[in-house]
Amino acid sequence: MTGNGHAPVDEPPADLLYPEGVTKEGLRDLFVAAYMDASLDEDGDVLVKEQYRSYLVPSSDAAWIRLYSPFKSNPSATMEDKLAFANKINADLIVVRTYVAESGGFIFEEYLPVEGGITKRALVLATRRFHRMLESAIRADEKNVLG
Repeated sequence: MTGNGHAPVDEPPADLLYPEGVTKEGLRDLFVAAYMDASLDEDGDVLVKEQYRSYLVPSSDAAWIRLYSPFKSNPSATMEDKLAFANKINADLIVVRTYVAESGGFIFEEYLPVEGGITKRALVLATRRFHRMLESAIRADEKNVLG
């Protein structure tokens, strides 16, 4: 850093990922390089497995990446309890949102902006944070609606 708070001119810019550089294969390689268990699933989506299974799917213009994790629901859970749980998660967890899928299970998701650039490190850390937020959501399941 220079005395004025700016990076010196001879330092390379941060390793940024821009929409035109986002590919599913590139995302998989990024997570593998970060020592995470990443692969492409049968649909070609990026699957990251740590303590939970999550998927990364770029938008059609790659301006954002959808990060999501499906969870089964407890077959004996009522729709009322499922919706109350989803509302609690959406009210209490700022970053992650959830909804009850048509299958009756849950989808937890976050959208990561890429437009304007995002560092590869920030993308990896956001995915790790998402997994920690899933743990918080599971702890909030007081009525055992998750399967």
